[in-house]
Amino acid sequence: MTAGLVKRLLNAIQQSDNSDVRAYRTAELACYWARIGEFEGAKKLLLQLRESHGKGEHAKVSILIILLEGLLKFYNDLDPKGRDRFERAAFLSEYFGFQDLTAITYSSLAHIDFNMCRFKEFSQDIDKCLGSLRRENYDAECRVSLVLGDAFLYCQYPSQSQAWYERSRIAYTKLGDQAAIGAITHNRSALRASNMRLAIQELKIDDSEIHEIGTEIKSSMSYQSIVGQRSLNNILTASLIGVEVCMRNFSVALESSNILLSSDSIPKHTGEHLMVMSDQALCLAKLGQNHLASEALLAIRKIDLEALGYDDRSIIAWTLSEVAKELGLHLEAHELLKSSRLSLAEHKSKIKEFYLMIETHQAKPASMGRNSS
Repeated sequence: MTAGLVKRLLNAIQQSDNSDVRAYRTAELACYWARIGEFEGAKKLLLQLRESHGKGEHAKVSILIILLEGLLKFYNDLDPKGRDRFERAAFLSEYFGFQDLTAITYSSLAHIDFNMCRFKEFSQDIDKCLGSLRRENYDAECRVSLVLGDAFLYCQYPSQSQAWYERSRIAYTKLGDQAAIGAITHNRSALRASNMRLAIQELKIDDSEIHEIGTEIKSSMSYQSIVGQRSLNNILTASLIGVEVCMRNFSVALESSNILLSSDSIPKHTGEHLMVMSDQALCLAKLGQNHLASEALLAIRKIDLEALGYDDRSIIAWTLSEVAKELGLHLEAHELLKSSRLSLAEHKSKIKEFYLMIETHQAKPASMGRNSS
């Protein structure tokens, strides 16, 4: 399925006689391809852009080249070090007074800072983006709305989250970006799964609710397949494995975890990778493969989790405590459960602080942008 946005950009590239206009639209297309996982196509266009506009002849094109480099690092390499490219693109956009690009680059930077749990910087990014947002800048509007939807859901305020997701959906529809619409269900289902795994440590969650989250994840994966979006699919797969574990479908979860871990599609020692490893260990223990479960538990215990967010740490420690309990390692199970509870308490404290930073934005979806009606 070719998105309307792609058709418009290709037509603009073909019809323009101005090399700068063609380069700018090409850079927009490359950024889109990087976001949906068309990495080879995006890299090819990046080389073309560096050759034709790599000396800074056109400021707007140069900014999009820098943004594209950051997008490729984040979506292709899953490398948080690409943040400096996003930050530089945002700085230059603001420096030159390009309000459209300021809104776009700061909305992109906000997404990175959210994923890196840099909440103070995230709040600043959002303020910069909204302060520069103008009527019909649907690209920036949909992205800032999406990440605010993510932020409120992360803080467990679903109604505010849904309001922003709806605003994002409307903007994506106007933009003609079908693949980006899938980002809403992608992010929402992954966050719901994570929140469920935190809640299940303290509450009895009904199987029907867990099943509903699993169905949402599968629907998101199907939609992304239809529209050709391949970036970050591994996150949904990892989330679905966690849901299967919570539904006690250990054989299914074990098979999926074996496939995902053997594919090397998740960078090692990331939160997603270690959660899948932990889920795999629990499945092995529950299915009576105690020797392999013990080896998996030992391997994960040797890894330093300090670089992870408190939510990931809590989920991993809780899962490993279940592994240890299943193996009869009661002292180790107790230590892991204690670690899980401490991390969960820290996570709750952090999201309270984060919510205070973003709560003023909860009423804004109806009137976004200085020149919006």
